[in-house]
Amino acid sequence: MSKAPARTPTGRCCTSTSAARSPRPCTPTARPPAPSRKPPGSAHWSWTSGWPEHPYPAQLDDAETAYRWLLAQGYQPQNIGSTGHSIGGTLAIMLPLRLLANGEPTPGAIVSISPWTDLTIANPKVDENEENDKMLSRNTLELFRGAWLQDPALDFADPKISLVNADLTGLPPTVVHYGEYETLAGDGAELGHRLTEFKVTSAVHPMPEGQHSFILAAGRVPEVDQAIAQMGQWLRLHLGA
Repeated sequence: MSKAPARTPTGRCCTSTSAARSPRPCTPTARPPAPSRKPPGSAHWSWTSGWPEHPYPAQLDDAETAYRWLLAQGYQPQNIGSTGHSIGGTLAIMLPLRLLANGEPTPGAIVSISPWTDLTIANPKVDENEENDKMLSRNTLELFRGAWLQDPALDFADPKISLVNADLTGLPPTVVHYGEYETLAGDGAELGHRLTEFKVTSAVHPMPEGQHSFILAAGRVPEVDQAIAQMGQWLRLHLGA
């Protein structure tokens, strides 16, 4: 009896990265999940290993591994969303930029939540919002930066790691969400300005009084649920377009 041909997935899917609050910085594993253990159309991994053991660019390499795994399952680039929260929101944009530099197709849309886009930590909002943001401070950002960027030759202003200095030409439709009370509020706002400068289809949604990791209040704070609904609408609108 002949074997039925494999079916090409026709749905939409996302690569997703996020960082949970923990006593020390952490990094994603590089093992995309078995399809039977996750909902169809999702490649999501958690942050488990300490950054000192896995410095930059290990996390970006992992994001690329997850993306290529989805492609290998038959998903088309335009049906894949690149999404992430915190440093994952940064990686959600770094991945398409790496693909563009290699002349390869990018995911069809980006959702970047509370991204860290200026590794020089020069934005004035870092200090202005320190009393409001209970998740991050200048000291914790400096700690995370030192653990992540261990190569002494790296310039913190390098466009490869500080997206506020990057050429964003060619990025797919990108939405940025951030909390107005978080230390990285200025990073999110500046990224929004840069997306407009490079004529990227984009939208920016500041969460009033939102702190870093405001998204963790999903299911408990109506404004957060509304923001998540907006993210879903963005992906439905642009994936497969």
